Amino acid sequence: MAKIAISDAAFTGLRVMRKNPGAVISWALLYLIIMVGISALVLLRFAGVIAQLQSSAVAMAGADNGNAKMLLATMMPAIHQILPLYGYMILIALVLYSIFISAMNRAVLRPRDTGAGFLRLGPDELRQLIVMIAYAVISLLIHIAMMVIAAAVFVGARAGLRAAAPQAPNAIPVMLAVLVFLAGVLVIQVRLSLASAQTFATKSINLFGSWRLTRGQFWPVFATYLLTFVIYIVVAIVVGIIVALIHFGLAAAGLGPMNGVHLNTTPLHGLAGHKLMFATNMNTLPSTFLQVKDWRGLLPLLTPALVIGMVLRALAMAILIPILLTPPASIFKALTAETARTQSLLNMG
Repeated sequence: MAKIAISDAAFTGLRVMRKNPGAVISWALLYLIIMVGISALVLLRFAGVIAQLQSSAVAMAGADNGNAKMLLATMMPAIHQILPLYGYMILIALVLYSIFISAMNRAVLRPRDTGAGFLRLGPDELRQLIVMIAYAVISLLIHIAMMVIAAAVFVGARAGLRAAAPQAPNAIPVMLAVLVFLAGVLVIQVRLSLASAQTFATKSINLFGSWRLTRGQFWPVFATYLLTFVIYIVVAIVVGIIVALIHFGLAAAGLGPMNGVHLNTTPLHGLAGHKLMFATNMNTLPSTFLQVKDWRGLLPLLTPALVIGMVLRALAMAILIPILLTPPASIFKALTAETARTQSLLNMG
């Protein structure tokens, strides 16, 4: 049986970045372009609607129940107008994630195919897009099925406990049901976690082949993901400290929040945790939105602090993404190494 080197697989992302520093710049540049594009889309097409919603939200915060209901009714048309924005966000996220995960798989499984930071837009990315959508549906079905099983466990455990001790609390059946639900979801998702890497390697969509590959390998795979998460947290903390120090330096130089210009976050969350940021005072945010009529209206918002902040966020994402997305490809490579060697020998013969 093939063996997984847990630490080797968990550190794959850091190793890929060390060997391909130029790729990190390419990933950051792509993410930065997407951030700028999303920000421009929001400001140029949805500025007025966002300003209206934000003004109404402020008014609702200080209104009584009756007036709040009236304000909510008046907000509904604006809410309907902004719904397409979330459709755009979902589409952009799916496409960008398919590009990134294909690049991470390529960096591990086809390391010689470097190009522009392993980035492509072709059949590999299309297959990853299909796998992501299918996996989202499968994951939803798994959660529903495990909820049903957990509910059955709760009912059975409570009935058995009540028969033995009628005054017994429900805490034990609840805990048992929760454990069954979490354990079931965890095991199934870990066993299916190599679908992306296998689809990329075989160039054919394979949603369930990962189940066979991970047979008898649950604990090494799970340990790899657990160690990967720890590495991710540590790196995220280090990156966060560095970014905070840079922001402090900007503030000390009069380019950041300490000079009276605040970097505020709108309620709209963008791609992969990115929040749309504007160099403006919160009290004048709606009027600032309304003043943006075309691309020239964006220029006053591009303060040095905002530009540097977006670049830093792009670099942070470019560093963190490989840590999370490369271990499955490394695990797949380890589990299929023996088969690959056998096939190579047969071809040579």
